[in-house]
Amino acid sequence: MSAIRLHTTTARVLFGLLLLAMSGCVRHPIWEAPEEARVWFDGEWIVYEGPLSEEANGEALALFDQHPGAGLRIISGGGPITAGMDLGQWILVRGLTVYVDQYCYSSCANYIFPAGRQRRLAPGAELGWHGGTLQWDSAEAMCESFKPEEGADSADYDDCVTRANGEREREVRFFELAGVEQRITILGFADGAGYPSRKTDTAWTYSLDDMARLGMTDIQVDGNGTWEPVDPPGRVTMCRMSLDNMRCLQIP
Repeated sequence: MSAIRLHTTTARVLFGLLLLAMSGCVRHPIWEAPEEARVWFDGEWIVYEGPLSEEANGEALALFDQHPGAGLRIISGGGPITAGMDLGQWILVRGLTVYVDQYCYSSCANYIFPAGRQRRLAPGAELGWHGGTLQWDSAEAMCESFKPEEGADSADYDDCVTRANGEREREVRFFELAGVEQRITILGFADGAGYPSRKTDTAWTYSLDDMARLGMTDIQVDGNGTWEPVDPPGRVTMCRMSLDNMRCLQIP
């Protein structure tokens, strides 16, 4: 994580919100999702349920030290990209299996599921993307809300740009290490794709074949191996991004 410190408490809070926006952290207004993550060992998996955070990551790493042969079973709507990449890089380095049996959205889909050496899905599991650092043209664009008026102190804006550049570069390295195409995080925004407006309760998914084309191979599906994207009622608005025609297709 970056050691850069912002100059004011307000700026730190705002940059935290910026990172959350960068992650596209999905809200679940209808779900009874926990406000804080719970992390535990179920006898086979380290289970991580809830929003990604530094604190929950620390709990997970401590449990992996106690149970070195375990994989990660994750149920998460996402969280700040820094927390997502921290955990994702840790998983990559250790070659862990990642299992999604319920849902994995936003930073979870960006950085946790792709990080698994083996990736496992339940037949009804949900994966959903809705953005990454590539959706901004530059760090300056990401930090537009920090831009000072002419003649005003620019320290917070400068710090934001430095931090944002670091996150953008880190995301590039992450996907290179994972062997997955970084554009998996933004394809839904392609011109003409038909993706809904950028609301926090919308997401797109991919077929298994298209995920493999983007480098996300070795996905095992429980049961008979059949997995189809679903549009989960009462959760998020979901479409399936097709690489063949670059359209986000309605899911039956």
